[in-house]
Order: sequence, then structure tokens, then C-alpha cells
Amino acid sequence: MNKLNTSNTMTINDFPFPIHTGAIKPDWIRTAQQKGFNIVARVVDRLHLALQCKRCGHVNKVRLFTLMSAQPLCVNCVEIVWRADAQAAGLEFIKRDPSNRHYGIYRMSCGHEICRQFALVKRTAVGKTGLRCERCHAAAEVAEAQVLGWDIIGPDPEGDPNYRLYRHVECGHE
Repeated sequence: MNKLNTSNTMTINDFPFPIHTGAIKPDWIRTAQQKGFNIVARVVDRLHLALQCKRCGHVNKVRLFTLMSAQPLCVNCVEIVWRADAQAAGLEFIKRDPSNRHYGIYRMSCGHEICRQFALVKRTAVGKTGLRCERCHAAAEVAEAQVLGWDIIGPDPEGDPNYRLYRHVECGHE
């Protein structure tokens, strides 16, 4: 939610920011327009702007330096892409991983939540790779072992992730 209120603050992504009263230069306005944004206000200090995305209308807080030297990103448009990629990969995007900007939290069709890189989800969406739920996969391995009369008792003692340590149910052989 983005809104301007009468207390000289502007709320962007549910955070209130003070409106800075400095002038907005015509050069900044032209640059913002060329890069797909309209300048709404100066916020926080003399170095930050509130830019409204022309594509989706979302207001973003952006450094003046970023506007003038690079292509600012609209956080809403980026999230729309993440949601579309997740849906194409058979996932539901929940939120961004707060500890790593390259990862998102997703819900799989089994109902479990996983943390995956956005790039991996994008590759999954176009069919270049697949994803699996670790919890469901581990449960399937346990069930397969039990059908054959074995219990999984741990990972491979030599550290190979493709092997497990098993114990035979009837005789106890490992």
C-alpha cells in the first residue's frame, strides 16, 4: 500500500517515510520518465526519491544515485515475475527469504514449504530442471526400505549423499 498523507510523510510498502522538501530537478524527471517511472516526491533525505512505476503504479523508494546511474527496479513488478515463475513451476510464492535476497519461500503441491533460489524456480518453470520436497522424499525412502524389510538408520558413514545406512529388521545386519 502506498499513500501520501497530511503529516508530511509518505507510506511506501507499509513503512512511513518523511517527505523531503527539496526541489526536484528537471533532469531527474526526464531520467525517471525514460526509465519507466514518475517522481512522486523526495523522501527520507536529499538522496532518496519516491518513484511510481508506469507499468503497475507501485511506488518505490529509490536512491537518486540509482536513478541517475542504473535502471531502478520496481519491487512489485519483480514480485509479479516471481509469482508467475512459481505458478509455472507448480509452486506458490509465499515471500522473500529474509536472510538471503536470492531466495524465496515457496509452498509445494504437497503442502510443505521450501526455500529455493529464484533462478532455480525460473529454470524449473521452463522445464530445465525439477524440484522435490525433501520431507516427502525422505518419507518415500523410509517407506521403500520398510517394504524390503530394512530401516534407515542414518546417512552414509563415508558422506556420500546417494547412499544410506540401513539395518535389516529381522536379523539386525547393517
